[in-house]
Amino acid sequence: MGKKKRRAASPSKVVRIPFQQFITGSMTAGSLQTQLTPANMGCLAEIYTGYDLYKFTRLEYQLQPRPNATTDNPVTFAYYPEAVITAPGTVNAAMENLDCIVQMDGATMPTRWHKVPAARLRGQISWYKCQPDAAATEFEVQGILQAFGSSTEAVYAIVRGVCEFKNPVDSTTALKRIKDLVRVEILQEFRDQAVNASCRSPGGVKQGPPSVPGM
Repeated sequence: MGKKKRRAASPSKVVRIPFQQFITGSMTAGSLQTQLTPANMGCLAEIYTGYDLYKFTRLEYQLQPRPNATTDNPVTFAYYPEAVITAPGTVNAAMENLDCIVQMDGATMPTRWHKVPAARLRGQISWYKCQPDAAATEFEVQGILQAFGSSTEAVYAIVRGVCEFKNPVDSTTALKRIKDLVRVEILQEFRDQAVNASCRSPGGVKQGPPSVPGM
């Protein structure tokens, strides 16, 4: 009889959610920062607590005209793929970011839409934690949306895109996922031990890994 093929484990189901958010506020000392996390992006704030991991796979934004503008100071808006950043010191420094858009006070039309390239949007790691954890910001924040000006300028930005979630955190699913991970790790350890033992034995006879009771 032929060997029975082992069915590969199915990957975690990924849920893709489109979103659109209006970011508004007044700068402090020429800076206004918003963390790119589901908690800060509209409808995603009602979803992210049900999952373990997230990542934004599409992000674009534009600046809206500012009402009652009386000066000609520029305002910039850009994405930075870091968890913590220092605000740029000048407009020229802000414009060094290729994902930066700029608007003058006298503008009466929105800026163009800017789409962040996928490779840059990815940030530092492949997936980010939905649930907060002390001293682990780099694993929870995919990036920073930085608005820059000269003083207390108002910011009116529209941000939209797509966020993906995986690994539901309800108790039943979470327990099953943990058991599956433990089983894989134990079996892998047994395989490694069997390979090492066969390499040391005189006949080089390989033995299969033992079964894992209750797994």
